Amino acid sequence: MALIIDQQPQEFSPAYNQQPWVLRETDYTDADFSNWRVTVNVYRSTLSGQLLASMQVRFRYGTGGRIVFDPMRIVESEFSFDHGVRPYTLTPWALAENSFAEYYIVFASQYFDGTKWLLKSLQGGGRFSFNGVFSDIDYVNYTDDDYFINTQALTNAPTSQDIGSNDSLWLHTMTDVSTKPTDIRVRTYNYTGGLLNTYTYTNPFADWTGPIIIGSTIIPSDIAKRRRVRVAVGTRDLALMNSPVSFIGAGSYTVEFRDDAGNVLGSTYTLTINDCSKYTPTRLHWLNRLGGFDAFTFKLKSKRKRTINRSSFERQKNTLSAGRYAYTSQSRGDVVYNTDIDWSLHVVSDPLTDAQTTWLKELAESPVVFMENTNGTYTAMTLRNKDYMIQRSQQDGIHYAEFDLDYALNDRVQRG
Repeated sequence: MALIIDQQPQEFSPAYNQQPWVLRETDYTDADFSNWRVTVNVYRSTLSGQLLASMQVRFRYGTGGRIVFDPMRIVESEFSFDHGVRPYTLTPWALAENSFAEYYIVFASQYFDGTKWLLKSLQGGGRFSFNGVFSDIDYVNYTDDDYFINTQALTNAPTSQDIGSNDSLWLHTMTDVSTKPTDIRVRTYNYTGGLLNTYTYTNPFADWTGPIIIGSTIIPSDIAKRRRVRVAVGTRDLALMNSPVSFIGAGSYTVEFRDDAGNVLGSTYTLTINDCSKYTPTRLHWLNRLGGFDAFTFKLKSKRKRTINRSSFERQKNTLSAGRYAYTSQSRGDVVYNTDIDWSLHVVSDPLTDAQTTWLKELAESPVVFMENTNGTYTAMTLRNKDYMIQRSQQDGIHYAEFDLDYALNDRVQRG
């Protein structure tokens, strides 16, 4: 007798796509269908971790003793996202621990002998999951090797982008080995393309042996979480390091991920420093489909609007005082008891390339959007666009992207 795994997810799977396990019990028969079941336990991290869910699953009749179990909804509850102000000045690196999870699943086939359930066979295994989602069509050809840092960072953004002289940008990565990435190399160039300086920042999370100390911060030895890291590579981020990048005289810079032998991993990212001079730019950051965060600066004129929503009631305007029943010019018959103020924002890009148009589709679809403030903090925003058109320059000419957003927190004033 045996419980055999016919199908299991790849070692690294996007959390919001299906992750089916198919198992077969060799002793099962359809004639004895009602006396068989499988108990499924899902644990956080490893077999010794916290139990996340436990349930019983019946064999599917006519399938040769097979069950199908998908832990997707259980696993996705482990996720949120990782974004915000850079947590350290000693290193641009940080964990993306809310965007990555390890789980272990145990299957136990059981047979009812008329009085009690008997354990027949055990099977199980561990898997990793990251905060990503693919379209159903794209997921058909999904291979986890394509999304490790030796192939690409967790972004579909163009590898050449514009950035302001005081902007933030995060690049997220995932790896299956500790030596990738070992560091990033930043090179600055003058306006004619001449090399100015080279900087290297070692990835402290490439140590998979024990706790990590960054300044006064001690990071526990959860090794699995170190497979998913992010690095702040914006002009603001790198200029404020204890060992800063100097952008004096720089017109652009490149960012490269490297392994322990100095080999470049994935793509080289080229960032051209370009400040908007006519309008105040608006820079948005958003959760992309691979679980990382992308950013784009909208350089044309933006519009901010305050929508004031008042709730009021009517009350008696007269008062009885000293034998007189009357009202004055200061009496109030209409009383405002609640005022909510909604801030909204309309942004417009400068002319887009076809690659940028395709990429910004992910902004239009993203559930998590932040606006970068001039002091380096972030304001939560909510997108209101219901449509997004992917245009092509050859057939549509010059094209722009426009987005309508609401501030995620409302303002208010006193009660009347």
